[in-house]
This record gives sequence, structure tokens and C-alpha cells, in this order.
Amino acid sequence: INIVTPSAKNTVKAPVDIDVRFEPGPGAMVVLDTLRIRYGMIGLDVTDRIRKAATVTEQGIRAPGAQLPAGSHSMSVEIADSAGRKTKQSFKFKVTA
Repeated sequence: INIVTPSAKNTVKAPVDIDVRFEPGPGAMVVLDTLRIRYGMIGLDVTDRIRKAATVTEQGIRAPGAQLPAGSHSMSVEIADSAGRKTKQSFKFKVTA
């Protein structure tokens, strides 16, 4: 899992472009049914909400112009490949209005 945007290093301005890329292991494919996206410190499952609002493919997640409120945000993305290998990537970013 590679987080392209948003950057954790810089504060981003709303709306936010979210771009997450998936890279399966050698000889395997990403299994989209294993995708889980969690938000915040409590790990609220927002997978279904993201699937409805973004483009989700075997290559990744693209959500251009996501309307997020100002403040700090944290997310984690978990997915597995067809060889059964799971990976998880957490990231944080700040949004200004």
C-alpha cells in the first residue's frame, strides 16, 4: 500500500485529493473483498462509505475532491492479495478550510 496523497508532511487544503495505490506480491492479484478502511483513533469502519464515494480498483483508491472538515485525520487501509498476504498502512494528515 502506497499513500500518494495526502501528504503527512504538509497541511492540505479542503477539498482533499486522496490517492492510495495497491501493489500485490509477485504472482498475485489484489483481492478487493478483503479491503478494510478505518477512520480515527477508534478505527471506525468506513469501507462502504469510501466504496460509494471513491473509485476503488485493484490498482488502488482515488477520491479526488473529498470534502473533509478542517482538523487532524487518521486512516488505516488493509488489504490482502490472492496468495493470502495481508498488509496494512496507517496515515495521518491535517486539513485546513
